[in-house]
Amino acid sequence: MGELYRRAGVVALAILWLAGAASPQPGSQAAERIIKAGDALQITVVNNAAFTQVAVVTPEGRIHYPFFADENVIGWKFTELEDRITRRLAGVLQSAPYVIVDDAQYYTIRISLLGQILHPGFLEAPHGSDLQGAIAMAGGPTANADLTNVQVQRVSQDGIETITVNVEKFVYEGRLGDLIRMQEGDVVIVKGAPEADKIKVFGEVNKSGSYVRPYGATVLDMIYLAGGTTDYGTLSDVRWLRKVGDRIVEEKLDLAGLLRAGRTDEIPMVGQGDVIIVQKRLLTYRTVLEVITLVIQFLTVRELLRRW
Repeated sequence: MGELYRRAGVVALAILWLAGAASPQPGSQAAERIIKAGDALQITVVNNAAFTQVAVVTPEGRIHYPFFADENVIGWKFTELEDRITRRLAGVLQSAPYVIVDDAQYYTIRISLLGQILHPGFLEAPHGSDLQGAIAMAGGPTANADLTNVQVQRVSQDGIETITVNVEKFVYEGRLGDLIRMQEGDVVIVKGAPEADKIKVFGEVNKSGSYVRPYGATVLDMIYLAGGTTDYGTLSDVRWLRKVGDRIVEEKLDLAGLLRAGRTDEIPMVGQGDVIIVQKRLLTYRTVLEVITLVIQFLTVRELLRRW
């Protein structure tokens, strides 16, 4: 029995030794975490919701937190930031603050969206949001927005970096590589499409005017974007004017014939600045009725005059 107790004691001591070896010791790497750019810090001030928040470290080492706007915290230990926040809050709080700094599990980033956005301004977006999602959260683009040339201005260690993104291309082709993830402090600029680059649609359409060219749009797409043809319009005679080099080339298109033959892949795509003119059909159902009505009226009047 004594031998059994002795062995049990040895096992217990071994378990305690292993547990102590696995626990982080003062001065170990786990206790000496270092702050770096891009870290999301959960700053908790116990029993004080006003000063409990998540702060993201910018490339310059700044954090959006009271009394620390001008401090470069890159290279600080977590415990060092805790101590400095504690000292600064002690001067404004009635009771001694208890501060804990840890990695944030969920947090938002603050970005700015400007230009052709329905609700421009600052936006609190979830961490991990992409550019398309950020634009959608701001209400989406206006009708005049040029989504082929969206600019993202981002602060880096070398200064302001400008990234150009074709969001429209992603919408139509769905390639994730065409989008970027948003970062704290990004500024998104959605420009309006220049008037010279818009597609002009005139003639027998319901809404003549200039339109921003959707990615991959064809001549037929632009006609329907302009409200489609009127009762007098015909898809059998559409004039398409485009610039080729230094010349303006006009081409007559029989879109109705292509549709009847199922050859929609032959309908040409439009380019920047193209002009589309839908011609008036020579004979329509309405004009036939109008002619018949006039003939009947003429014959009626003539018969009445003859009888009179």
